[in-house]
Amino acid sequence: MPKIVRDDTKGLYQKAGKGGVGVKIVQVAELTKTAARVYSIASGNGIVQPEKSILTGVTVVVSTALAYSGAATTGIRIGTAAAGEQLMALDADSVAGSGASLAAGKGTSTQSEVATALGGNATAIIVANSPYTATERKLFPEVAIHANAVNSGVLQVFLEFVQFSA
Repeated sequence: MPKIVRDDTKGLYQKAGKGGVGVKIVQVAELTKTAARVYSIASGNGIVQPEKSILTGVTVVVSTALAYSGAATTGIRIGTAAAGEQLMALDADSVAGSGASLAAGKGTSTQSEVATALGGNATAIIVANSPYTATERKLFPEVAIHANAVNSGVLQVFLEFVQFSA
């Protein structure tokens, strides 16, 4: 797949490489149940953050209602490995406060207006000094449910990057 580049001289064009210099790149993944209380990317594949890029936004949304075995809080974290928190420390109730279910369309974001629109309990926050990478890396977003297991449901996560060239 060629790299997409946008500049003031040529406009939008393609060249060898990966990513999208000067344009927002959005990676979307479905989070699936991987443990009694964790939703993460299937098979540990992660989401690729392009080299020379900055993570600028994160949104998580319920696409199929979550049903818990009892009242629970729901939060998001993002690491460079499963269960990591290098890019987003777990705020245990950022997605939702205590409840026995979470309807489709609910979620949170690093953008406060989107978090509010999705009914998020708190705006998600990227860890200081973490969003930039000089080399390509994989990120592992996870939604953690506290206090009770999840019986059913599906979540989507959107990671936004801006890549630049040196």
